[in-house]
Amino acid sequence: MENDYYTNAGEKVTDFCLGFFGQIAYYIFAVFFISFFGSNGFFIAIFSTIFIWILYAIPIICLIFAIKYNRRFIAIGMIIAWTIPFILFVLLFGACLLGGFGLIG
Repeated sequence: MENDYYTNAGEKVTDFCLGFFGQIAYYIFAVFFISFFGSNGFFIAIFSTIFIWILYAIPIICLIFAIKYNRRFIAIGMIIAWTIPFILFVLLFGACLLGGFGLIG
């Protein structure tokens, strides 16, 4: 799949950073938004569907649009921003399990 959007490596790096750090900034904003509006139990009951859309659906829609408009480095940055916390959790949790069973340390 050859695209005509990127002409040099600087544009690729810019788009990757936009996807990676934009995803992190989005989740920081979403957590503050949900904690501000969801501090009352009444709002959590009414807006729980909206909170799910804010946390999950909007980033997935942005990912689909990035792929559709041949901005694949934005999409790669977003996917890496999603997977790094999971990889770190698995590594840390796995090390704790191995240490707990006496296999290491």
